[in-house]
Amino acid sequence: MKATQDDYFAAYGNLKLTRDAKGILVAQFHSDGGPFIMTARAHTEFVDAFYRIAQD
Repeated sequence: MKATQDDYFAAYGNLKLTRDAKGILVAQFHSDGGPFIMTARAHTEFVDAFYRIAQD
């Protein structure tokens, strides 16, 4: 299976979305590339991100 990136993968500042070689979605939480710190902005992004992931 070819790993593809959907348009929403780059839409979030606190969430890195990729697919592995088998097409499995991988979500990595971060804050500016470092350890993740929960903020109101991150929470708002995750609501949208997980909605879009569910539609995938």
